[in-house]
Amino acid sequence: MKRSPQLRYAALQCFYWMVDSAVGSFASAFLLQRGFSSSLIGLVIGIGSIGSLFLEPVLAHYADHAKAGLTDILNVLVGLFILTAGSLLVWKSGSPALFVFYILINILHTIQHPLINEMNYRLERAGHTMNFGIARAMGSLGFSIMSALLGVLVEKAGVQMIPLSAIAISLVMAVLLFLLRPMMPKRDAVQKEAAETRAGSASEMLAFAKGHRRLMLVTLGGTFLMFSSVTCGYYLLQIIMHVGGNAQDMGIALALAAFTEIPVMMLFSRLQDRLSSGMILRIAAGGYILKQLTLLLARNYGMILFSQMFQMISFALFLPAIVAYAHEHTEAEDGVKGQALMPLSAVGSSLLASLFGGVLIDSLGIPFLLLVCLFTAVIGAVLVVRFTEIEPV
Repeated sequence: MKRSPQLRYAALQCFYWMVDSAVGSFASAFLLQRGFSSSLIGLVIGIGSIGSLFLEPVLAHYADHAKAGLTDILNVLVGLFILTAGSLLVWKSGSPALFVFYILINILHTIQHPLINEMNYRLERAGHTMNFGIARAMGSLGFSIMSALLGVLVEKAGVQMIPLSAIAISLVMAVLLFLLRPMMPKRDAVQKEAAETRAGSASEMLAFAKGHRRLMLVTLGGTFLMFSSVTCGYYLLQIIMHVGGNAQDMGIALALAAFTEIPVMMLFSRLQDRLSSGMILRIAAGGYILKQLTLLLARNYGMILFSQMFQMISFALFLPAIVAYAHEHTEAEDGVKGQALMPLSAVGSSLLASLFGGVLIDSLGIPFLLLVCLFTAVIGAVLVVRFTEIEPV
């Protein structure tokens, strides 16, 4: 039973990223079949990203200081997500309501991310032994399985399987949150720890940013890195078609990338015994450059598959490292704010990718898009290397 919190939390990460595969990676599949153009799909993603950018700081501040626990807040968000996803099955193709509700499910899913990450450290404060790397590896496993499974389900039963799958998995998430609730620290204990850490300080997000300038610059570097990765993810089908591939090839490439993340994330805690989170971030920054360079040089599908292997030394290292780094460089009362930075960075990069990626492809072509992605990866790497603090292990 001592491992129960770890197992339940790992399962929560797994199911969260399964939902991410459904509403994120298969957004184009659902919306194209429902009569949306590629430009409208980009607009859906872009508006959803803007909404998340505004809501995440507000939610982070509320979660850091509200009497309600993280599991209670998350269950409200999951419940709203289920209702909104269910509405996708009602509206007719091309309906303006479908446009609005898909934006809402993107927002409701994205803003859960920092709360789920912070749960790991709240469980640690309650005395449970946790391993975020293993838990996040289960997220990658879930994403990989869901991507492969949904491809088959959509082909055989239609795109309605996308929201139906997201709803079913979200119901399991709600059960897991209910089971994790009694394992979380008491709210007054969290507030007492915060008071002892920095008495009387309840910073807003702007004040938090001013007090953590280096962390914000590292986050900015991460935004550039993720822009390069997210852009290639959104338009991976076009990139693969450029070298003669198809949608089935894209599914294999996505599953391969997610699968390579698993061993790295599972062994992350051991890596932390030898290297600081700041040093791991620097290594991951170099991994992003290698991945984008390989994609730029790819002349066939095999080279694109080879580029996906660099996921293990880019995203697979960067994600758990930035979560650990933010935790190490923020105070207890600002824990969710610190964990909100990476999702905010991801949302910002998604917004930029949705706004500019398609335009770059239509106007200047795939090679130019890949060149821009390499350039932004280099900028991000420079910022990360320059502003990360390297602590002794």
